[in-house]
Amino acid sequence: MWTGKKKYKEFVSSKEERKSYDGDESVSLMNFLDGSILTSSIVKKQLPLLGMLFLVCMIIITIRNYTEQAYRYKNKLSSEVKELRYESISISAGLMFISKQSEIVKRIEKDDLKLIESKVPPINIVVEEGYECQ
Repeated sequence: MWTGKKKYKEFVSSKEERKSYDGDESVSLMNFLDGSILTSSIVKKQLPLLGMLFLVCMIIITIRNYTEQAYRYKNKLSSEVKELRYESISISAGLMFISKQSEIVKRIEKDDLKLIESKVPPINIVVEEGYECQ
């Protein structure tokens, strides 16, 4: 006798046939409402698939939350960069105004520093090659 072959019975009663066939379970509204549908063999067979779908959904939700958080952070940084750019331009303009010669003279007079404005323009000093400064 070979162990790989299945034995088939010629006659199987209808009760035994119903018990052996798991795919013929009916799903009714009452089974759904009382929760017994979760213990049926139809659902038990699909548990690995449901688990995988649950895992994939959790991964998708996590990735979406991460990208939304990164997008909000990027928008926050871009608005801060705009504000800092405007502040930099205004500070630069203020420094340019303060460094004008007429404004420097006004501040010297206001603070009474006893400094005199040079009437002679600056000159370039050219040093010949081979000459060493000490």
